[in-house]
Amino acid sequence: MESFKPLSPLILDGNLCENFRKVKQNFEIFMLAKVLYQNSLKRRQTGLQKVLQAFADYCDPVKNIVVERFKFHSRLQEEGESCEFKDLADSVVQDRIVLGIQDKGLQECLL
Repeated sequence: MESFKPLSPLILDGNLCENFRKVKQNFEIFMLAKVLYQNSLKRRQTGLQKVLQAFADYCDPVKNIVVERFKFHSRLQEEGESCEFKDLADSVVQDRIVLGIQDKGLQECLL
């Protein structure tokens, strides 16, 4: 609300009735402007949230686990393609041991 100028104080000298009417009118205008301003901010925030959610949905879509597993298990080695996982069982056991070590110093040495 920093963009609104402060309301004028009620002047008790002169025509008190007219002075009060002006203060009351200015206050009502101020309150209406405040409500409109706050509603505008809420609409902007809601719009921004919708845009961010749309980007999040596009960039990180929900993956269908069944489909991903199907793709993984359907993958076949093509002719001429090398395989780096010949001794996979030993390598997986070794990886699991290194990952499971609680002593970080020892773990760093093994890495």
